[in-house]
Amino acid sequence: MPSSGRNRARGSRTQGARPRNTARAGPSSSRYIGDIDGTDIWDDILRLTCAYFNIPDLWSRHGLKKVHADFDNIHERLEEAYQSNPEHEKVVGAIVSVYAKMSEDAILRDKIFHRGFMQRLLPLFEMDSCRHLALHALNVFTHHGGNGVRAEIAKQSAPTLVRLIDRYPDDPVVADRAITTLCYSVTPVIGTWNPTLQTRVLYATLICLVSFGSSPTHLKNLQPPAMSYFMPLS
Repeated sequence: MPSSGRNRARGSRTQGARPRNTARAGPSSSRYIGDIDGTDIWDDILRLTCAYFNIPDLWSRHGLKKVHADFDNIHERLEEAYQSNPEHEKVVGAIVSVYAKMSEDAILRDKIFHRGFMQRLLPLFEMDSCRHLALHALNVFTHHGGNGVRAEIAKQSAPTLVRLIDRYPDDPVVADRAITTLCYSVTPVIGTWNPTLQTRVLYATLICLVSFGSSPTHLKNLQPPAMSYFMPLS
């Protein structure tokens, strides 16, 4: 999970953002790579990335309006950086963080999602330093997206989320965020999946809800069609 400003004030560090590989950096990007390699705090990495790529203030409505006006150019710059450094964990994590921050605006969220956001996000689940960050970003898109976005998230990520829960049974952040995404996203696809896959995903969600003592918030996010599907499985 990315470190917050509050964590920084206490001098704590959550899930380090140390890259496994050296990024391919040309003369124009070497300073950026050096700057983000110098911190393990995702909030700082996000702000450094916005500054380097000349992205308007994402923390204000005025800045988001500027992003609207120049979205194509901003998106192109971010995509070029991602594609040039696909294994540098801080670079790809920073870009996904920028997209997650932009997604607070509904129009930007839809644009980002339909331009391949999931293809950028999914590889981060295999990166130790980015896993919590990626789950948080997926939560943001799932929580605020419409049924079409949620259905696509379920189709592309549900099997992976189930595997993550199985692989990291002692990680409460993985469990909480994966379950939250599943609860929000599975309802629109009930009855549309291969029955075997649908049963596995929904059953895994139910088991996780029980095993981790999930809160009423998780349960209420499972809409009636999904809850009724669980009845014969319980």
